Amino acid sequence: KQRDKLLYDIMLIDPNFDTDYLKKNYKQIYAELKNNWENILKSTGNAMKKAYYDMVSKELSDGNIKPTYDMFVEIYKRILLITPEKRKNSLAEKLDPNNLNELLMELDWTEPLLNHINMLTDIILMFSAPVHDESNKKWKEELKDINQSDFSQKLPQVLIQIEEKLDQVYRLIIQMEQNQKK
Repeated sequence: KQRDKLLYDIMLIDPNFDTDYLKKNYKQIYAELKNNWENILKSTGNAMKKAYYDMVSKELSDGNIKPTYDMFVEIYKRILLITPEKRKNSLAEKLDPNNLNELLMELDWTEPLLNHINMLTDIILMFSAPVHDESNKKWKEELKDINQSDFSQKLPQVLIQIEEKLDQVYRLIIQMEQNQKK
């Protein structure tokens, strides 16, 4: 019934539309539409990340730490959401946004900031699935020399990478919850 309604609506829009082709190939058409939609979403997401990175990097190079501060706070919130209750208070103390200004005020790599980033990456890796161990190990190794990179360019990049790692963790949690409901 829905298919007939859809075909009728298509014929109203375009009377020359080949509905027989649609009837015969609807699975392939659907798969292509779904794939193209996913590609559009991925491309849009990448463009948004790039624009966000450019903005945060520019602001940081101009001495404005607010967007970077906000990224840290967002990361903290996301980490604390998935932290077990018995560990939440102690972790919340380590992820206190009130300490960020001191970490960022130099507008350069400092030992306390590097240690803080290292702690964040360790937390993320603890939450990550074993299937990501190899790529996470490589990522952690790459971060060892971040202080050799331009601060205003590299820090936003690292924070976005942390967000992406958190996205992986969240996707896995959602997937596990959906599997449990089945």
